[in-house]
Amino acid sequence: WFVAEILIFVWKGLIKWPTDWTIYGFEIFALCLTLTFEYIRLELIIYANLTEKLFHIICGFLLTLISILSLIYWTIGQWLVLKLEFVLGCSQLVFCLFELILVITAFMSFCKKPTKQKTA
Repeated sequence: WFVAEILIFVWKGLIKWPTDWTIYGFEIFALCLTLTFEYIRLELIIYANLTEKLFHIICGFLLTLISILSLIYWTIGQWLVLKLEFVLGCSQLVFCLFELILVITAFMSFCKKPTKQKTA
């Protein structure tokens, strides 16, 4: 997704799209920030799934919500949205919503898990 968005930004720059360079720079900065959040979110959710710790699952849930909000911006609220960007954003949103459902399912499953008792 990130590579496709960068290529679309390069294409917008090459065809001399009528845009203010401050907006163009802000969108590239926001895209890099979104990539950073996505990487942290995915690594945290993988770690939470492996360790089955509720705190990490809740943090992953919150980061997924932030990711969904940023993807809504990239899909709808961007200064200039091409049809290709809209399709990419919608597909990414669908994957994030499925992941949100899986995070909620994992949270409910790990809450029901009995705690280990220490034996003396």
